[in-house]
Amino acid sequence: AEYNLGLVLAMAKRAAEPVLDLSELVSEGNLALLRAIDKFRVSRGYKFSTYACNAILHALGRLRKRTLARRRRFCASYEPDYDRSDHQEVKVEQHERDCVEELRRILANNTSELSDTERRIIAHRFFEAQDDGRRMTLMEVGRLIGMTKERVRQIQNRALAKLRATLEVEYLDPSAGGLASR
Repeated sequence: AEYNLGLVLAMAKRAAEPVLDLSELVSEGNLALLRAIDKFRVSRGYKFSTYACNAILHALGRLRKRTLARRRRFCASYEPDYDRSDHQEVKVEQHERDCVEELRRILANNTSELSDTERRIIAHRFFEAQDDGRRMTLMEVGRLIGMTKERVRQIQNRALAKLRATLEVEYLDPSAGGLASR
């Protein structure tokens, strides 16, 4: 048994897979080696290492089969292969896109009755990107318009509250004929 422990380790490494732990493979291989020692017959004319290799390979194959069957029956962790649908995610993304389009329509028609300053701040903060693709900060918008960063933040919050109220009434409220009722 001691002389063939290296054989078990080599075969376990060769049979290693992501679903099987190497220590489990070595343990199963050692048990198979001990069973092979008990069942080996010199009179048949085979070398022990050949007989042991076959016994270890069969044992590792049985372990793999048992492990996969157990994983299929008792799923304890998230397996991306078993994930069947992304319907909910697609639905949420579509709803977000619809909300953004509705927000653009509200801004274009000025349904929320935003002042020119409020519209400019919202446009600079959320719809116009810098040359490097990022949105403008409160300080950058303030410099552009000639206000402090704090005043820009206050105006932005007031404008967002107006937009939110308009979105809730026109878009999300089913009784008002919004998209949620469609």
